[in-house]
Formats: sequence, structure tokens, C-alpha cells
Amino acid sequence: MPGPPATAPGADEPAEREAKEMRRDYTKIGEREGFTREAVDRGIETVTEWEPPSGRLPMMQGMAIREFIKSFRVPKVSYVAVFGSIRSGAGDELGLYGIKAHYKTEDVTFYIADSGTHITPVAADISDAQ
Repeated sequence: MPGPPATAPGADEPAEREAKEMRRDYTKIGEREGFTREAVDRGIETVTEWEPPSGRLPMMQGMAIREFIKSFRVPKVSYVAVFGSIRSGAGDELGLYGIKAHYKTEDVTFYIADSGTHITPVAADISDAQ
């Protein structure tokens, strides 16, 4: 499935707006659960299949994503990904999901590890809103 559509600057936008600056924030809870920054970065590289949110997600992944969105009051979700993987501190291979959301001033991509019994936010990519 293709990722989010690439954006190109409009005719009236300056060329320097084309490249948005992004920062990655790692969560304290992810660190406490043993997810190293290196493991998170490697895991994020596996999150490649993005699709618009729908009722067609696999049941358990869809439930986890819906619960995260509800619990953290995530607005305007445009894409989700459910086929990534991340290595835990114990060496287990876990599911890694992505959620692309849009706030007034920022676009945020959340990354969530799924152990099968609970989900853990491990990182967020944050950039200025388009």
C-alpha cells in the first residue's frame, strides 16, 4: 500500500518550505520498558505500509490503535500502519504501529509497540503543520 501522498510546494510557496524540519521524541515509558533509541529507530524503518484509517484493519491491531487514539485524544488521523516490528529489551519481536495525526500547529506521527498484553508509545515524529 503506498504511503501518504508526497506534498510539493504550491506555485506561490517559497522553495525552502518544501523540506519540513522534523524532530523525533522518544518516550520515557518506552525507555523504562527497555526500548532503546536504536531499537526504536530500527523499528520505525519497518513501518512502511500506510493506509487511511478504516474498519478494515486486523482486529487486534485496530483495537489497539483505536484505544490509543481515544485515550490520548488524537485528532485528525490521516494514516495508520500496522505491519512494523520492534525488538523489546528482552529480545522479543513485537508489533509496531504508526498513527499520523494533525494538530493546529504540528503534524505528529506516533509509534506504538504492541506486546500482546499492552501497548507502549515509544516515539513521536513532530513537524510544523502543513
